[in-house]
Amino acid sequence: MFYIENENEPIRPIALATCVLYENDNNHYLITASHVFEGFESKKIGILINDVFSLLHGFLIYTNDKQNKMDLAIMKLAKHFVQDILEQYSFLQNDSIITNHQLTNKQDYLMAGFPVSKTKIKDYSKTIKREELIVLTNKSQEEKYKKYNGLNYDINNHIIVDIHKVKDFKDVKPVYLPPDLYGVSGSGLWFISSTSPATFSLVAIMTEWHKKDRVSIGTKIDIVLDIIKYRIDSEHNKALERNS
Repeated sequence: MFYIENENEPIRPIALATCVLYENDNNHYLITASHVFEGFESKKIGILINDVFSLLHGFLIYTNDKQNKMDLAIMKLAKHFVQDILEQYSFLQNDSIITNHQLTNKQDYLMAGFPVSKTKIKDYSKTIKREELIVLTNKSQEEKYKKYNGLNYDINNHIIVDIHKVKDFKDVKPVYLPPDLYGVSGSGLWFISSTSPATFSLVAIMTEWHKKDRVSIGTKIDIVLDIIKYRIDSEHNKALERNS
């Protein structure tokens, strides 16, 4: 995800965050963290489609639940915008999502996103350099959950994973993390199956990074699906009725 401060040519998108695209029952959604939009009311947020900046079009809601640390934003995308997105991206289907997932004690999880520090505009053209950060990780010990419970992280709704080093899949050597994970908010946490070939299933949306403690915190995908089912679709339909 990117934002622009104005539409003067040449348009220079600025890296902002990561998101997950999801399809269900012929409806299409963009999922990220709500703080991605905070403070950007005067700026325009979008994504790159074939390296061209495109403003988001759709019906957006925030969880706005700071007490329970539900830092989620979900946009039900406009049909015409979906067709543009499909020129480059695909939408996650339900068979690539696991609900009621029981965390394992192994390094069976992968977090992938786009840190701002690894996204650069090469020049004033539309050429963008983007590097995906891929982290193999495992669940944190329960005492870390207890530590963060003071911030209302509920083990039933959140997942905390350890973030130590990034594995470079080109030469299979561990390398240190970039200075921070700013820009990875809204990325997915994926469970890697032990089957052959391995499959990747979404279990959470990552929203926070605690650099000092080397942990990342996400909200279980179950919560996201419930918000889509019981809130965003309902509010979207009400809005359409009010304007019909």
